[in-house]
Amino acid sequence: MRTVGGPGRGRSGPNGGEGTSTEAGRTLTVNEPHGLDVGGRAPEFGASLVRSDGTVAEVTLSECLGDGPVLLTFCALDAVPRDPEGWCALHDVGWFASDENLQVVGVSRADTRTHCRFIERFDLGYPLVSDRGGEVADRYGVCYRDPRSATSAVRSCVLVDEDREIRYRWVGEHRPEHTSTPPLGEMHGAIRREVSTPAETFGLV
Repeated sequence: MRTVGGPGRGRSGPNGGEGTSTEAGRTLTVNEPHGLDVGGRAPEFGASLVRSDGTVAEVTLSECLGDGPVLLTFCALDAVPRDPEGWCALHDVGWFASDENLQVVGVSRADTRTHCRFIERFDLGYPLVSDRGGEVADRYGVCYRDPRSATSAVRSCVLVDEDREIRYRWVGEHRPEHTSTPPLGEMHGAIRREVSTPAETFGLV
């Protein structure tokens, strides 16, 4: 993988409008703007990015795409103790790092210091974007607002090519526990079709 500057159950496909989900008596509001279907244009953004070596830089999506297609992986935080299996699944997205034509970039509302600790603790092989206010998640239609917590991202993955076209999109369930896990086999197939043909399949196909 070329690193940037030197982050189950659910659905894939089109989404639009604003949706709600009720969990344990709470109503979550999920903002899902139009225009984020596969084939649509990925929204530009700028944010602080922590590389896998612990260094921090301010980057834009366009700058990231200058090094090749990007797989954005959205999560609420860097650690959800109630859902270790789910985070392991997102950690396993790093498998796609073997494809030199693809970059993996994680996105969550954790700050850069937390990102640095998480990368070091779990030896994460891809960089993480700090989306403190949830603006990036909001632009990508994967932002939920829970009255009892801060604005966060629904677990999701978006594959963006060098022309900023969305080539694949998966969005998990709107649950505060973040228990949806990405369909790695489906994602691997999409990457092979849309971006490259990696030799290694990791047993996913």
